Amino acid sequence: MQRNHVVRADSESAWHLGYYSDEVAPILVVRSGDRIRYESLPSGYGGRSALVESVDEAMALRAEFPHWGPHTVVGPVSIEDASPGDVLEVRMLGLVPASPAVNLCLPGKLGLGARPSGYPEGFVRRFEFEPGATHVSLNDDVTIPLAPFPGIVAVQPAEPGKHNTMPPGVFGGNMDLKELTVGSRVFLPVHRPGAMLYFGDFHAGQGDGEVNLTALEIGAESLEVETRVHSGNVLELRAPVAETQDHWIALGFGEDLEQAFQSALTGVLDFLQTKAGQTADDAYCLASVSVDFRMTQVVSTVKGVHGMIPKHLFSAKIHKKLSDLFGSR
Repeated sequence: MQRNHVVRADSESAWHLGYYSDEVAPILVVRSGDRIRYESLPSGYGGRSALVESVDEAMALRAEFPHWGPHTVVGPVSIEDASPGDVLEVRMLGLVPASPAVNLCLPGKLGLGARPSGYPEGFVRRFEFEPGATHVSLNDDVTIPLAPFPGIVAVQPAEPGKHNTMPPGVFGGNMDLKELTVGSRVFLPVHRPGAMLYFGDFHAGQGDGEVNLTALEIGAESLEVETRVHSGNVLELRAPVAETQDHWIALGFGEDLEQAFQSALTGVLDFLQTKAGQTADDAYCLASVSVDFRMTQVVSTVKGVHGMIPKHLFSAKIHKKLSDLFGSR
């Protein structure tokens, strides 16, 4: 029977700053099929990122926490059915962004962002918005649509100890995949008993690449998700896969974009062959003629590329095969 849980995420007992750790006790234990509603999720640096109004303030805040990432991660939540080798499905049921949204470009001397030399002074842009807003204004001539999603969806990495939240990996983490909006779902390979699920780094909107280092960074009034455990004997995954209404998405990571692309291509070919039942030759053909490869983000210490596999390519037989494997949306 499905159970519903509520987590007040503004309590310091529910979050920590900049790392995942196998030494942190779970804040909640759930079962496969349960739903979790998180309330009052802070933005970066324990909510202090939302207060930044100048580059100097941002630099001072960053100097306080030099060793770990800036992300406030809520969790971990233990899923009692999950074991190493399984796959954890996370369904995005609801996300209400919290005003304001902040976009931060740090001074070029730090070497951060995709083109630091062009912006030696850096800048801050703040966007206040009302509940239910669909856009914010950059200036009198430009509006930006809001499409909120969690930049971080992670399970505990396989290696023991503390792990910085900056780099993504096969455990998920700081993927910054803008398609993970409400109605989507993501599948993460499980590396530790209980999976140990984290969320953080909420964005009101982002472009593929996230080129100046940040998106529209926000906290969240609420996040609602559902977790499901898939047996690794049935749904074997070596890297994260996501699903939207129109696409299957294979995520890849690497120290540079070439490595990240090759990782994403491997994920696409694996999906097409082992999940969609295509031959190696047909999978490679399809990846070339119909799959779009996009830069997820280029500004982390580990880069991201994702392959967008259109669902309309497949026959009813393949759709049923995928539904049987992954479950229906």
